[in-house]
Amino acid sequence: MEEAADGLDGMHVTTAPEPGRGRAHARLLADIAFLGGLDPERPSATQRLDEELGPELARRLVSALTGRAGSRRQREVEAA
Repeated sequence: MEEAADGLDGMHVTTAPEPGRGRAHARLLADIAFLGGLDPERPSATQRLDEELGPELARRLVSALTGRAGSRRQREVEAA
């Protein structure tokens, strides 16, 4: 019979070591180090898209890719 994790006898279940914990922690630290090395002066993705495609096409592309093409907010922006 299986012990409930929240029962007194089942509490040891939550303290079992996770086999991949060391690797996951190392990956997280590597990701944090990578993100810390990004250039804060680099233009945002929106700015780069606007420069490459023009603001209208960039807005339509982002709307289509995010599934917001028919949203109320989108219609409000277009009406403005």
